[in-house]
Amino acid sequence: MKGGEVALTLKSSAKPLNIAIPAGVNDQQKIRVRGKGEASMTGGATGDLVLTVTVSSHPVYTRDGENLRIDVPISVPEAVLGATVEVPTLDGERVKVKIPANTPSGRVLRVRGHGVAVKGKKGDLLVTIQIVTPDIIPDKVRKLAEEWKALTEEENPREFLYTKAGL
Repeated sequence: MKGGEVALTLKSSAKPLNIAIPAGVNDQQKIRVRGKGEASMTGGATGDLVLTVTVSSHPVYTRDGENLRIDVPISVPEAVLGATVEVPTLDGERVKVKIPANTPSGRVLRVRGHGVAVKGKKGDLLVTIQIVTPDIIPDKVRKLAEEWKALTEEENPREFLYTKAGL
């Protein structure tokens, strides 16, 4: 994502050849290095060296063009009430992202300028909200959830599915 340099040792040369890998290179993208390939079989000019880049996956981010995607877990209270959470960036820093009240799981929030740098401009960081529930629910929290359920029993979050399905 950030670019860099790779050293290659070719059969035709004893010393390594340093190749610049540009920032934002795509997986399976080819890089041509003029005049550094093998000589032609007829004794003509030296050809070009063509490298195919393999981009390794990242444990946190996925690439979407010039944008990066990240799934960010938030708690039920953060989703209901809203919150400001810190999200890691590819640069190793954290940015604050405001989660609006009543944010559903799956909503995508955009953080401009924290994506992949390609030719002097940067894409965005696309934050997908994932609401998570705790593994262990204390009795007090369970009781509050039961009260909440009782207060909202008449609301059916799946009603639109029945309408769309024609049921």
